[in-house]
Amino acid sequence: MNKPHVFLADQVPTDVLSYISTHCEYTLWDQEKPLTKDELKKALKSVDGALLTGYGADADLIEGCNNLKVISTATVGYDRFDPQGLAANNVLLTNTPMCLMKPLPTCYLD
Repeated sequence: MNKPHVFLADQVPTDVLSYISTHCEYTLWDQEKPLTKDELKKALKSVDGALLTGYGADADLIEGCNNLKVISTATVGYDRFDPQGLAANNVLLTNTPMCLMKPLPTCYLD
């Protein structure tokens, strides 16, 4: 059985990349410049899934992405995504809530 192919729109921690590579083939956007909407749309046309930390997605973006099954985000919230538009195109949206929130010490300054 072939592994699913995923697109990673940004760098991920080494342990996450290791896990992904065990279960999936992947393409990583490794350029210095941010993706344009056209570049992102082109990347999504040939993959089964995507991790779009730092980017959003709606029905227009995924139009014609016939293999795309899931978009994941590892951000606080999913305001940049259109869950209904994705669902209407049979694309599941997953979110890891509060993944970026780490406890911080409280500092008091006089």
